[in-house]
Amino acid sequence: MREVHLVTAKMAKVAAEPMPSTEAKAEEPSIVDSAIEQLLKARELPVGTMVTLPVDTINHILTEARTIMMKQPMLVEVDPPINICGDTHGQFYDLLRLFEMGGVPSATQKYLFLGDYVDRSHQSIEVMILLLCYKVKYPENVYLLRGNHECASINRIYGFYDECKRRYNIRMWRNFVDLFNCMPVSGLVAGRILCMHGGLSPDLESLDKIREISRYVSMQGFTSVVPHHILVFPREMLFCHDHSHSVFVCL
Repeated sequence: MREVHLVTAKMAKVAAEPMPSTEAKAEEPSIVDSAIEQLLKARELPVGTMVTLPVDTINHILTEARTIMMKQPMLVEVDPPINICGDTHGQFYDLLRLFEMGGVPSATQKYLFLGDYVDRSHQSIEVMILLLCYKVKYPENVYLLRGNHECASINRIYGFYDECKRRYNIRMWRNFVDLFNCMPVSGLVAGRILCMHGGLSPDLESLDKIREISRYVSMQGFTSVVPHHILVFPREMLFCHDHSHSVFVCL
């Protein structure tokens, strides 16, 4: 007996449709990778050109970076080789040139920044977001210490507040301030090179005092050790520090 198969019109239509591809689809770039790509395109633009990222993108990066910083200690301990960099103060195109000199942060290229990312110039947002993107992408290879300009009472006056208000809104500034309150204050390289933005506190009897500082520190919540680390500069320094330029040290 001949076997008969019943095929309806609907079944025939389904059979005629192409089968879904089993090939793996190319992964879409993450929000962080897309932001990095957009910010690095500025290397091909005239100096001073603004890079405007969507509000949702910035808030996502701030949230991701804040989560990572809250899990890390106030005294970050890193091993060389590492690039140690000083003030950037909103000089976005100087930061891009710095990465041309030292290489962009990566799985093999470490960076330790000593604070003062905002104020005094007009692209503090780009500076912060690019650095935070690399912090999110390489949390154990990029460290951002807090400087005195990462305090609300200071960047409210010296330009960052006005930049956020002009380019986005006041809520954006508050979101940045919330992140600043989570930043570490000191770094220890190779167990013997102590790094910070400001100077040593007379109350600092051991490095454990730094490790014991609460992770979320607002200006009102300063301990006696913290303000020296981010606000006070030693009167006598081995090297003269010119605030108009970034410090770039390779270890």
